[in-house]
Amino acid sequence: MKTQRLVGLSALILIFATTLFAGRTPGGRMQERLATRSDFENLQPGDRVAMVCKMCDAISVTEIESQVDAIALCEEGAEIKCSSCGETARVVRGGPPSKGRPEVKFRNEHGVECMHMAKLDRHDAATTESGHAHH
Repeated sequence: MKTQRLVGLSALILIFATTLFAGRTPGGRMQERLATRSDFENLQPGDRVAMVCKMCDAISVTEIESQVDAIALCEEGAEIKCSSCGETARVVRGGPPSKGRPEVKFRNEHGVECMHMAKLDRHDAATTESGHAHH
């Protein structure tokens, strides 16, 4: 039981750190949270995106192969399934209409925000590929 709490706490800290994106990775590079359609439109082939499931604390990484791939991740109504727990997130857009840039949210069937995404910088993507993650 104590081990489960420690693992859960560690995962919570990791999600909190990735949610803020205010700090720098050890290599000094910023990570960018993907929050609007234009953020997804700016992704280029070869960019890597971290998908963080808030339901099971899993982080999976996907590589963008084309502009179509990038836009598919933020299309209203699109469904994205967590590869770890199987939770399905549906893309919804919301926010103040005056901003003209509605936020992209990932919500489960109960309307709870259950996932978020962030662009990994090239340095983080290379270390993820080699199997060594930054802390």
